[in-house]
Amino acid sequence: MYQGLTVEGAGSQEEIQVVDELAIPLGTRLMVDVEGVGERLESRLVGSDQENFLLITTPVSESSDYIRDQYYLGRVIVGRFLSSGRVQGFRCQVRQALSRPSRLLFLSFPTSIEKVDLRSSQRFAALCPALLQEGSEKHSCILLDISRGGCCIRARIPEDSALHQEEDHPPVTLHLSLPGAPQALSLPGQIRECKQTSNQMVEAGICFAKVSSEDSKILGEYLEVLKETA
Repeated sequence: MYQGLTVEGAGSQEEIQVVDELAIPLGTRLMVDVEGVGERLESRLVGSDQENFLLITTPVSESSDYIRDQYYLGRVIVGRFLSSGRVQGFRCQVRQALSRPSRLLFLSFPTSIEKVDLRSSQRFAALCPALLQEGSEKHSCILLDISRGGCCIRARIPEDSALHQEEDHPPVTLHLSLPGAPQALSLPGQIRECKQTSNQMVEAGICFAKVSSEDSKILGEYLEVLKETA
């Protein structure tokens, strides 16, 4: 199975299941990898015909027009989505790429689903919008995973930002609204690792520090719910 489906986390367990019915609600956000393209892109499931095809919005890279030309017949696509505290992934191939009336991809229907069980892990997958603040700078980002002690985010950050420094990263605050949480959280912390994935796009690991007792309680309750429902 495609190695990119693996999610790091202590105690995580992988299982591959045969697909009888792919239970992905329409509109589900997908993180998509295109074979040979070193960038993780966003898409949404907009249709499916059981055992025949999946229909997704064409992932577009804002940093490169090159990727738009890579959806040719037979190209391998790996999609990931979050369901009940599990990252689930599938592998399929491009059947048809449409540009009109909308940019859409018809994919072969996957024959198996790989699930990464996060019940025993300290880190939980997450795909939700957030805001990263460093001083007066604010950057929209996507929360990729989160634990009591930190998280990983993906953001577009200008090259002249202090966040690109290899050492002595400035302190940051992550503002986010977790699904079902009673209020938005402000989680201060320090960037421990910042990896550039494409032009101005980075994936950054943040270690939380001096989180308020109230926000810490809400975060802990949210993680417990994920653990119980996984």
